[in-house]
Amino acid sequence: MKTYNNYGELVNTMVSGPVVTLMFASPTGGVYETRSVDMLCVDNTQAMEIEKRHREAWGIDMVDRATDAEWQDLEAMQGALAEP
Repeated sequence: MKTYNNYGELVNTMVSGPVVTLMFASPTGGVYETRSVDMLCVDNTQAMEIEKRHREAWGIDMVDRATDAEWQDLEAMQGALAEP
């Protein structure tokens, strides 16, 4: 049987530059009630490592960084095309 703490369960994470965002579900079970916590890291590499460790500890699937990098490249190209 899984036990829960008073803060809720980690349901997702995100890395944006040197910041890791941890998203927690409500401890009361509300699906749409989430809280997020931002953690400032030294750099992007440290942020990705911290995210990885949280995902491992909470049993959340790992993020496919190759796909993330492809999306970032696409967004950068689209931004360059949109500039006058």
